[in-house]
This record gives sequence, structure tokens and C-alpha cells, in this order.
Amino acid sequence: MSEPAHIAGAAAAAATHSSLPCIVLEGSGGSRRIVLDHSPFTVGRRVDNDLCLAEPHVSRLQARIIRQHDDWYIEDRRMIPSPSKPKPGQHQVELPASYAAKILLLNEMSLQKVRPIELARRMKVTPQEVNRLLNVRHATKIDSIANALKALGKTLEIRAA
Repeated sequence: MSEPAHIAGAAAAAATHSSLPCIVLEGSGGSRRIVLDHSPFTVGRRVDNDLCLAEPHVSRLQARIIRQHDDWYIEDRRMIPSPSKPKPGQHQVELPASYAAKILLLNEMSLQKVRPIELARRMKVTPQEVNRLLNVRHATKIDSIANALKALGKTLEIRAA
């Protein structure tokens, strides 16, 4: 493919007769449907990925698509950026402290190239506990996030501004 690929997940699955989710790649040569029939499903420039995208802007392992229970997640190994200053007409949204702390944790894991299973080993907890800790939909005590950061050699500092 010579054009960047666009991914359309659940909507594409609903539009097909398959009960499995899929990825639809659209380019100048038409579209191609790829069924997500296993997890993890890897995407990147390497030929051994499940989906190989031979584009210069795509990394060797761009993303992993992972199934946990009935949900699919994209693990793209990039840091979550700091918020930008709002432009005129835009509104700033404040994140709860636990979300902000989870983002700090995820970014530190990305910097150190530490996977959740390794964090669980360092914390001496189950991988399921780390998955819940990283899930923004799951309520987490700030002390648990601080303990995870400590396992990465970092300290969570909180201040009033």
C-alpha cells in the first residue's frame, strides 16, 4: 500500500456478516477486511506481524491489539501527551487525580519499556491487579498507583496549586 491505512474496528465488524471484530484497510487500491481472530494481534512494518504495513512512518511493531474479556484494546507503545493549551473557543477539561496519576504511570512504563506482567512481578501482585490498576474505568486508590510508580523507581508527588 502506498497510502496510510485507516483502521475502522467495531463499525466494520457490524457491517459484515462475521461475529468477529475486524480491521478495514482503505487505500487507493480499495479496501481490505482483516478479521481479529486471535489475541494479541500485531501491527507494524515487520513481516512477521499479523498485519504488515510497509510504510516508512510505521514502526517495526506499531501496535498490539489485545482482547481482555469481551473488550479489545490497542496497545500502541506511545506516551500519552501532556495537554496542550486550549485554543480560542476550546474548553479545558480537568481529569480526576487518579486518571492523571494513571497517565503518569502508563508514561513511565512506556519510557522504561515495562509491560504490565513485569510490573506485576515487581509489585508482587497478580497480573489481573495490574490490569485493573491501569484501566481508567476501574476506580483505583491513589496509594496503589503510588506503589506501582515506586516499583518503577519513581515517587508520586502531589501538591496544591
